[in-house]
Amino acid sequence: MKKIKSFNKVLNLWCVSKITPALFLASIMSLPAQAEITCPFGYVLVPGNSELGTVDFCVMKYEAKAHKDRNANALVDLDEIRTNGCDRSGSSCEGGSHNWGLADHKPVSVPQGIPWRKISRDKAAHECQSLGEDYYLISNVEWQTVARNIELVSENWSENQVGKGCLNQGNVSVDSDCSYNGRGPEPGARIAATHLLSNGETISDFSGNVWEWVSDDNNQKQGGNAYIASQPSVKSKYGPSGNYSCNSQNRYCGLGYGYTDYSAGAVRRGGSWFNLDFAGVFAVGLDHVPSYSNHVVGFRCVFRPESHLAPLPADYTE
Repeated sequence: MKKIKSFNKVLNLWCVSKITPALFLASIMSLPAQAEITCPFGYVLVPGNSELGTVDFCVMKYEAKAHKDRNANALVDLDEIRTNGCDRSGSSCEGGSHNWGLADHKPVSVPQGIPWRKISRDKAAHECQSLGEDYYLISNVEWQTVARNIELVSENWSENQVGKGCLNQGNVSVDSDCSYNGRGPEPGARIAATHLLSNGETISDFSGNVWEWVSDDNNQKQGGNAYIASQPSVKSKYGPSGNYSCNSQNRYCGLGYGYTDYSAGAVRRGGSWFNLDFAGVFAVGLDHVPSYSNHVVGFRCVFRPESHLAPLPADYTE
């Protein structure tokens, strides 16, 4: 039995039977260890983060691409990947007011094709869930789990030391020690757009290229707009784990910019190809509603077979 299901049974017992704190803790300690996860094709394993309350999960290695199984063979044939990522032409999807019918396409994680764009947050969530049980649009805490893992790997910094120089920003329309100019959205095959995780896995375009929706709602302003490095008030929810000396000379450590003086309802992360030093793995935008769609916003799915463990009751003490 999966650990999360066992945990929920114990949690239900707490709520219904009012078991003692000691028995509740003993019940949790007796749960089986988390089962090893086998990630689907195109996904990479992300180590959980105990400070964020996450367990291991799988995330798309590449930003979601639109696939239509024209051959009806249940395989991802490369000629079935939408090369432009939207239903019209050019990097700005000129003339396209919407994207393809949700029933016609499925999101896949492959290096070919431009990321699936012009899709709202809620439709992106629906697309991920259409892949089957345990597939979801990435949540903000899962995004933070990936971003903070990237942050603590020295190879992701321009000077090969955590906190020195800036984090790799990828395709942000400027050539620098931390980024490059892809001149529009790219498929995601460039090494320069890749970050290394602590377990040796790599993930592409987690900064720049296109913004990515996360599943969370936000209905409260989080502070004034500023670089993430200059926003200690949002650090726990959107920022890095460390404290760094960031300024314009090191592109504000490549952490990204926070459009946090908004409460429109939806949350997007990472920045896009024309955001310059505003892009970064911690970049966040709170300025759009869930129904918004745009040629610079895409998404990424996760495979979460055991989900997040629920926290202990707020009034629990040993």
